[in-house]
Amino acid sequence: MSNVLNLTFDFFPAVSKFDSKTLKKYNSSLSDDRKACYAGHYEVYRSIINNGYRNALILEDDVDIELNITSIVHGIYPTLPPNWDLLYVGHCWFENKEPCDNKTTSAFRLYYSKMPVCTHAYAVSFAAAQRLVKMLTFLTEPIDVQLINWIKAGFLKSFSIDPPAIVQRQAKDDQTDIPSSGKSFKFYLKNSTLDFLDHKKTN
Repeated sequence: MSNVLNLTFDFFPAVSKFDSKTLKKYNSSLSDDRKACYAGHYEVYRSIINNGYRNALILEDDVDIELNITSIVHGIYPTLPPNWDLLYVGHCWFENKEPCDNKTTSAFRLYYSKMPVCTHAYAVSFAAAQRLVKMLTFLTEPIDVQLINWIKAGFLKSFSIDPPAIVQRQAKDDQTDIPSSGKSFKFYLKNSTLDFLDHKKTN
């Protein structure tokens, strides 16, 4: 996928809900499955800080991406305020239809996100990563719910691309460890990278 999209990815091993030794390092009252998810995202925030990245796009391993993702993001970026914290390139639901720019003619537009759902594809700024590692010292809610709470409280400036340019595409034999905990909708891509790769294999 990285070759087709002309992108470079850094891979982080997921934290298993059975890895009690690692999970003990994180201060949380969550169940082991949700704690493992929290630990994985927390370690990526730390990596953003340690590597001095201005921002980073966090992707879970079950995503499908628009073939022209680079041009979509390049088209969106000029409308993104300089002090942004989170950018949901993919989401399951975000409960807002207030666009940041009414002049945009692209099918993909930037919105102020009030309540984005899912963490399969979201970007985090360096400043936000610094705050998150301090704010997440103890967690009582799943990581996606906690981010929503801070967005709604105004602690994080969050934006969403709609329709989503990255979606989850879970295989039938690859069931997630994380139980569903909220409302979500099924989204489909206009030009799926995985469909493109499948087509190449069969031709």
